Amino acid sequence: MFRGILLVTCKEGEVGALQIGMMGTINAEQIAATSEKTRDALIKRHAMGKNPGGTAYGYEKRIAYDLNGERTRGLQQIVPAQAAIVVRIFEDYAAGISPGSIVRRLNEEGVPPPRSGRRDRATSSSPPAWTPNTLTGNAERGTGILNNQLYVGRRAYARQTYRKNPDTGKRHAFLNAEEQQATTVAAPGLRIVSDTLWQSVKDRQQSLRRGPMKARDAVPALPFFAQQRPKYLTSGKMTCGECGSSYAKSGRTRFGCQGASKKGPAFCGNRLTIRQADLDARILSGLANEMVRDEVLAVFIEEYAKETARLEASATDIQP
Repeated sequence: MFRGILLVTCKEGEVGALQIGMMGTINAEQIAATSEKTRDALIKRHAMGKNPGGTAYGYEKRIAYDLNGERTRGLQQIVPAQAAIVVRIFEDYAAGISPGSIVRRLNEEGVPPPRSGRRDRATSSSPPAWTPNTLTGNAERGTGILNNQLYVGRRAYARQTYRKNPDTGKRHAFLNAEEQQATTVAAPGLRIVSDTLWQSVKDRQQSLRRGPMKARDAVPALPFFAQQRPKYLTSGKMTCGECGSSYAKSGRTRFGCQGASKKGPAFCGNRLTIRQADLDARILSGLANEMVRDEVLAVFIEEYAKETARLEASATDIQP
């Protein structure tokens, strides 16, 4: 309306406020109905003993066809080489080795991590690597290698759902209520870990759990993203010059490379850290001294004028 441009569709013709409101509501309802039907179909596939989702580490898709020549969906089989790594992880953890030490050994030996076909998000040429969270995950939601029940021949499904935060656009996982979770089904042909070894891992996890500081019913439960540490002046703005990983809090008052800390020296050898107070002082000093020089201001003003002109041109440019 501000630009004097009409919105026209082949079906509805000229689109007005009534069409926008009604069709927007109908489309949103249709998307929700489609999502519900998709979930019901996946739960039905799960009840049939088939894989309704992604493929966990240690397994791969198994191709098979029925009598009519149609491919049977949701079949899996064990990958022996990866299964051996899974057993090794469980045995090391049950023996008292920390997840950090386990992943460092795996990275040093060059063992490909899960989803090794994807590049790390770090802006570098460093190969993908194991992280402690790959092993530990979230025990309550059943994520992480050490919590995957499929390794003992039990397939769980629909334990969590994802919802998008409208403020950040990021997805967050939420644990489903018990009545919303699908019934666990047996998958004995996919067992990799023995019940004895699985129970040893569960016993160690239970012994390492920290007791709650206060009663759960005394303090309202908060989602994970609402319990994170507060942001600082440099939060999310620093990267390691060696591997490209983020530089974040490493201890109470220091920042360090997260790649070197979590993935070990095989991934990044930068073990340098810096105090938060020293880092803030350096940045503020640079802003107060270096950024107010005449030559720096001249470049800034020139670039600001160019960017402003570009934005104005793109805003007034009406595409045919």
